[in-house]
Amino acid sequence: MVILSRRKILGLMMGSAAVLTLIPGCSALRRLFGISPKATDEWRSKAKEFWTARVQKRKAQRAVDRREGKRPDVNTPYPYLAFDISESSRGYLMEQFRQIPLGEWADVYVGVRNQGNGASSTCYVEMFEGPLVPFHVKYSDMRLVSRLMTSVLPGQDKEVVMRWQATRATNGSVVVRCYDPVLDPGAAAYEQYFRQSGGFSWQQWFGG
Repeated sequence: MVILSRRKILGLMMGSAAVLTLIPGCSALRRLFGISPKATDEWRSKAKEFWTARVQKRKAQRAVDRREGKRPDVNTPYPYLAFDISESSRGYLMEQFRQIPLGEWADVYVGVRNQGNGASSTCYVEMFEGPLVPFHVKYSDMRLVSRLMTSVLPGQDKEVVMRWQATRATNGSVVVRCYDPVLDPGAAAYEQYFRQSGGFSWQQWFGG
């Protein structure tokens, strides 16, 4: 199944109209679009100038969106998942962990966001217990504490409830990530400042 953007559909319609007006028997179409047989070259030139300006304008807008961290402009609907580090209904992530005793299970509220233009029906959210400095450490080398699957619509901010248990009394970290294994797969290792993951570290567990 081929999914076309509005820009491509409009381009196909304009192109089809231009081709049809070149057919000798399509005088009705020429009158409809206001194009005389002698004005074909002029029409082509104006159309080329119009679409060239549109493409340049769109490229400039994409560059601005990337610099400002907005969702990417993609032709095919895709999700663009991100771990939401903002405050949840139960407070910031670290504040929630301050109330969890070492070795006990508790609920933690985290947020995910879909900044793309397509839905993710298989968005996985995972929590890991890792080393003090987890940067570039593979997720397979960390302790998977909790995992769930949810759906996130385009532009939606969604809060999910995860289960957590800390076992490291010293030199540990919490790592949270979200990804879609098909439409928006994640990295194999934890990377700092990556949209799909986040967390914090501790030298001495501070749970209550």
